[in-house]
Parts: sequence; structure tokens; C-alpha cells
Amino acid sequence: MQPKVYQWLRAHRKAVFGHGLVLSAFLIFCTFFSPPLFDRLEAIQGESRMQDIVLPAETGNITYCLADVEIGSQITEVHGWAFIEGQSTENIKTYIALESDHVCYVFDTITQVRPDVTAAYGSLDLDLGQSGFMCNLPTRNIAVGEYVLGIYITKDGIEAFQRTDFLLTRSDGAIELSTS
Repeated sequence: MQPKVYQWLRAHRKAVFGHGLVLSAFLIFCTFFSPPLFDRLEAIQGESRMQDIVLPAETGNITYCLADVEIGSQITEVHGWAFIEGQSTENIKTYIALESDHVCYVFDTITQVRPDVTAAYGSLDLDLGQSGFMCNLPTRNIAVGEYVLGIYITKDGIEAFQRTDFLLTRSDGAIELSTS
């Protein structure tokens, strides 16, 4: 005589197999597919998107000003302006980079019109009106560590990258900005 467990499994093998498939599919989904889905669901309106960009070597030819940085629990808002020396700001795209010894994050920005920059650098005879930017860094996506804040600009095939003297430090419960 066979044990009762074996008899029960034999009588219910289709149901056990079906439930096993469902459970396996759920585990595969949770392991491989759910992180991108939850990243989209957790996204805060207006947050900057992380970009898959490999930064060039530092060129050091960017004039910039970080005008305001507001640190929040989920978003760190960075406002400023930047331009490549000797270039107008037509068709530029500005990014904010956070670099550590182990990882680099690059985030897109929203262009803001800054006629005051054109006026301040009037002797250059360049249109710098599109030099303003705003970046909403999603701090929940940044690993614990210390990061040098950098500015990366592209314009018609020209790339420029410059590290600033600002350090963003993320610990378990806080974000701090300091100068080096």
C-alpha cells in the first residue's frame, strides 16, 4: 500500500503541476521583470531620467553656475546655467552627472531661458539664452556614497564635460551637499 501523500499527489497531479507553473512564472516575473515596472510606478512627476551615457574625459571648457540646490527626501532639485566656452547655447543639451569611484549617474535636465546670462557675458557676443537648466535628481535611485557633481553638455557633435567642486553625499537617511 502506498502512503497517503503519494496517493493524494497522484490524484491531484494536474492541479499541483498547474500551481507549480503559476508560482514559477510569478518568481521569474519578480526576479527579472518587476524592478523596471516598479521604477515607473514609483516615478515622481517631473523627475529627471537617468541616461545611459558614457562621459568623455573632462574638457574643462564649461562656464557654469549652480544657482540653487534644494535637497528633499525623494528629489534633489538643481538649478543653474552652463555653456561651452566660445559656443552659443542654440541646440545644446545639458546633463547633470554624479560620479563616485564605483559608479556614474547621468541625468537629463529641463532647459530654462536665461537672458540674464547673455547680458552678463555680452562681451562674448554669443546667444546664451538657452543656458539655464533644472534637474530633479531622483535620490531614491542613487546608491549610498559620495559623488562629485559634474556638468555634461552636447551641442551639434561637440561634447564638453566638467566636474564641479560640489560633493553630494548620500547616507542611509540623508543627503548632503558640500564643496570640496
